[in-house]
Amino acid sequence: MDPSIGNLIKVVVVKIILIDDPLSEPELNVSVNADHTLKNFCKWQKNLNPENDSHPHHHDVAILITRKDICARQNAPCNTLGVAHVAGMCKTSRSCSVNEDNGITLAHTIAHEMGHNLINSEALLITFTITFPTKKAGFMAARIDRRLNYVLCCSKGFGQCLQDEPEESDEYEYPELPPGAMYNADYQCRFQFGGEATVCSPLDEICFRLWCMVNDTCTTQLRPAAPGTYCGKHKWCQDQKCVPIMEPPVAIDGGWGEWSSWSECSRTCGAGVSVTQRECDHPTPTAGGRFCTGERRRYRICNTDPCPDNSPTFRAVQCSKYNNRTHEGKMYEWQPYFDQ
Repeated sequence: MDPSIGNLIKVVVVKIILIDDPLSEPELNVSVNADHTLKNFCKWQKNLNPENDSHPHHHDVAILITRKDICARQNAPCNTLGVAHVAGMCKTSRSCSVNEDNGITLAHTIAHEMGHNLINSEALLITFTITFPTKKAGFMAARIDRRLNYVLCCSKGFGQCLQDEPEESDEYEYPELPPGAMYNADYQCRFQFGGEATVCSPLDEICFRLWCMVNDTCTTQLRPAAPGTYCGKHKWCQDQKCVPIMEPPVAIDGGWGEWSSWSECSRTCGAGVSVTQRECDHPTPTAGGRFCTGERRRYRICNTDPCPDNSPTFRAVQCSKYNNRTHEGKMYEWQPYFDQ
């Protein structure tokens, strides 16, 4: 995992279900409508998932891979690549995603949608898309509330379901060669467009964008060639650049830095919380090195003296933080509600 994720994440596959006959699973009902398919798949996978977190077939997230040309918000094919629920992780009915199989770069889509599942956000729903400046571009959509201030759920303590150790299994041995060296550009085109497709990218562009000849037309899904793809004599693609072939760098595991100063108390009276934290930056993991494990944050109680009798309650203070937000075009004064 890339250190920018900010957590040590180990992905373990607990079960693979191959459905040859769609009629055998009528409740799944995979269609080109990505939103309907996501709704159906999330319900279907929940019914299959053992509730016991220690069960060997219990999964934390379910991933649907389909060759259908899915599209968000409509019933006709388009260039949507995947859809997922934001902050769905650890919620059995929302920890799921739909991913269109477009070859090796399917891995990018799965990682992207899993990232949406891990993101924590709050409040209302809007549609968030990542698009490219062309009508033929693909995009990945997810349901989130705000474009800012979302963080990995794990770093905020919302990923408890991910803390359990999986059943012991044989460690997957990753190939020594990168995928583009195992499946050349022609193979990558066939994965994306079918068995008759061939590469038509100039070598000086292939690392940034893979173009394929399909029915006498050079077309692209706006994806780069896979790492390790040949791009010139003694050269291959790495990080979307054509570079000389050489030995991979040595992996460096991350190490914790110093603890920060204690933060300002969250309350001035009535008991609040102060936080200190450290980052995995001494050193930052590089070249596939492991992220740090252990405590990232520590907490302590502070300002425990009672608040004055005429001061607002803590609930009222929390509600008042929404006073400067617009709701349905209007501003409101938010107050705590006590159910009688």
